[in-house]
Amino acid sequence: MGGRRERGPAYTELGEETPVVKVLAAEEKSEEGYVPVKFRSKITELGVFELWCVSEIGAGQWKLEFSVREGE
Repeated sequence: MGGRRERGPAYTELGEETPVVKVLAAEEKSEEGYVPVKFRSKITELGVFELWCVSEIGAGQWKLEFSVREGE
């Protein structure tokens, strides 16, 4: 196909899921009772999507992992 790579199965429908709420242990203390974070994402050499929460008030960071396989 002239240099084009075939992609995996086509997904024709995306649906909205319930919100994700996760409590993570933090070394930093905040007056509000939570640590504000920004999301950082990257694609690894193996093609894995990583999503990180990076603290806005300290050096903390936490990797979020999700299973997107059917039946897990």
